[in-house]
Amino acid sequence: MLSSPQTLRQCAFDYFSANAFRIPLRRYAADNNLSLKEARHHFLAVGQFLAAAAMSDKPIAPSKEIDQPWHAFILATRQYESYCKENFGRFIHHAPSMPGATETFAYQEGYQIACTLFGSENLDPKFWPAPSCKGSDCDGGSSCGANCGVACSTCQGT
Repeated sequence: MLSSPQTLRQCAFDYFSANAFRIPLRRYAADNNLSLKEARHHFLAVGQFLAAAAMSDKPIAPSKEIDQPWHAFILATRQYESYCKENFGRFIHHAPSMPGATETFAYQEGYQIACTLFGSENLDPKFWPAPSCKGSDCDGGSSCGANCGVACSTCQGT
C-alpha cells in the first residue's frame, strides 16, 4: 500500500492542504501560535512518522516535536482514520510507552525506518533529531556499540 517517498510526501501535503482538514490544522496553528504554513510543516513530519510506523513490525516512538502535532491529528478522529486507511491500508494506533531505554530504542528504530523511506536529507532535524547513544550503548569511545541499534550522531560516554 505504501508508495515511494516522493508520493508519500505529496499525499501528506495534499491531505493537509485539503479543505476537509482545515479546521484541525487551524486549531493546531492557533493553539501553538503558528502560521498555517508552519503548522502544515509540523503535520508533514507526522506523516513521515506514520509512514515509518506503518512499515515497522514493532512499535516505534516519535520525537517530542512530532508527538504534539500527532496528538492534535489523532483528535480529529475521522480525518486521522481516513488518512491512515487511505495511505497505509490500516489504522495506526497510538501506544504510549514509558520514558527510558525502551522509548529511546523505539525512537531509534523509527528514525532508521524514516531514513530508509525518505532519506536523512529529507527529515527536518527539528522533528527528527539524530539519535545519540548513552552509557552502556557506547563502546567507551566516540562511536556506538552493538547495543545502540543505529548509526547515531554522537555517543555520550558512560
